[in-house]
Amino acid sequence: MSPETQSDAQDNQGNLIFQEALNPNPDPIERRTRPTGRRWFGRERRSGLKAFVGVEVTPDGITIAVVRQSPAESQPSVIVDTVEFDPDSGPQNGNWEAHELSQAISVLVDRHKLQGYPAAVALGGEPCVTRSWFGENDAVDDNIRELTERTHRYLALGHGDKICCYSETPIDAKRKRAWVTIAHRGFVEAVSQAVKASGLRLTHIHHSLPQLCRAVGKVGADAEHPLLLVTKSRGRPELCISFRGQLILDYRPPRRLQQEMANADALEAIRLHIKCLRRYAQAQLPREHSSLDRVCILGQTDLSQGVDRELSQQYELESVPNPILATEQQFQAQDGVPPSAAALVTISMALEGLNEVEYAGGNLVDSLNNRAQISWKEVVKCSWPIAATLLLAAGLHAYAMVENGKLETLAAELEELDGQSLELKVVQADFERATEHLQHTQALQTQLQPSGWAELVRILGRALPKNTWAQRLSVQSDGSWQLQGACFTDQAIYAYIERLNESNVFEGVSLEGVKSIQLTTGPGVEFTIGGKLRIPLTGLNTEDAAQSVAIASSGIQ
Repeated sequence: MSPETQSDAQDNQGNLIFQEALNPNPDPIERRTRPTGRRWFGRERRSGLKAFVGVEVTPDGITIAVVRQSPAESQPSVIVDTVEFDPDSGPQNGNWEAHELSQAISVLVDRHKLQGYPAAVALGGEPCVTRSWFGENDAVDDNIRELTERTHRYLALGHGDKICCYSETPIDAKRKRAWVTIAHRGFVEAVSQAVKASGLRLTHIHHSLPQLCRAVGKVGADAEHPLLLVTKSRGRPELCISFRGQLILDYRPPRRLQQEMANADALEAIRLHIKCLRRYAQAQLPREHSSLDRVCILGQTDLSQGVDRELSQQYELESVPNPILATEQQFQAQDGVPPSAAALVTISMALEGLNEVEYAGGNLVDSLNNRAQISWKEVVKCSWPIAATLLLAAGLHAYAMVENGKLETLAAELEELDGQSLELKVVQADFERATEHLQHTQALQTQLQPSGWAELVRILGRALPKNTWAQRLSVQSDGSWQLQGACFTDQAIYAYIERLNESNVFEGVSLEGVKSIQLTTGPGVEFTIGGKLRIPLTGLNTEDAAQSVAIASSGIQ
């Protein structure tokens, strides 16, 4: 050590002694450590350990398969674990934004220390479906185009936006088979965010049933004839047909049968749909390979003799062992492997990822555009039409401003004319209404017959004696009439009756009732007289009225 270095060390030691003297109880020094999971995984990478995770998410729960293999091992090791959702949880009721989804994935990742592992995700259950087409290229393209255009109206997956992905396989120069996977956007986005938040590296997302068919095809269970696979989601049977590792049909019972099929077993589902499934297989596959006579009921390793006999005798179906038994030869299982479809799907995905097998199916991650990156060349290539359109729009805007100035001048002139034209139309409308009213009144006048009410009242009024007055008059349809009035003496009543009888208008005039009343000026008499018209009421004319007036005048005199 040089003299200068020794001097610096002594100075530093003196500074430490001085600080301890000032602060006899120093704070403890925090020791920072790296996350154990990352450091442990880093050692795995340096040691050459390969690992991959397969995840299946369904409304029933989450299943993962972790595949690890070191250079010293001839076969990879597999761990399968499952977390089931409660019946009243969000995923069980279609709410994928609830915390149960991310919490369940995080629990599995922390339990097996999977932070940083690559993972492939398969979606199962009602929120995801795959449709398959087979035929000539143009016809298949038309069907695919029609389905993708109405993806958002795919009501079988519930309300909300939908996304889809597409894949195809050529059969020959003129024919091909294509698949379109449709999923609820909210479901896919929630799963993608939950997987990334747990620390896994998401590689792709696809439907679980096509992956199930790929796993069955690898063991050769559907090499010569199609295989009917039966599984369950939320207690409801799901059926699919697999042939040489390809999904031929994804079939779910219709919603109108949902209650009926809620707790149905595999045999009940086969009984209801086997005829339709066989007709579909015959239409989709070559004749020599179209016989649907084999079935595999997933979720159990073997069938009882009674169930196997019923499948063979009643439905002519041969029971195939669970393909999970054949795949167990490819790895070393820790704690055993459950005989479920989820275990087969996740193990198959994990082995493909471990062996870097390229997945040929559709990837829903691409549909979400989570990893889309656009180069500057693409930006320029796509944006120059927009720039040209904007320049053209600016020129058109300037030209429109000039033309608008001219139009405003013409509009002002037209506005003056519009006011005069409006007044003219109002006058014309008033004139037309007045003309129509006049015509209507004239028509009514010609149709109405003259009434003798005025003449009748005039006759009766003129014949009243002095200090006598009428109070009420009523005329019946048969020509009879009745008059109520009042006077001061009885002689006035009889004089009034006599005058009316002498008239040529009335006949049979008589006194019908009389009673004494108290008037404001003294005692009086209220009377009721009645009679009958000699001529109809409408026949009364001015001459009758004049004659009655003369009679009344002579009586008054």
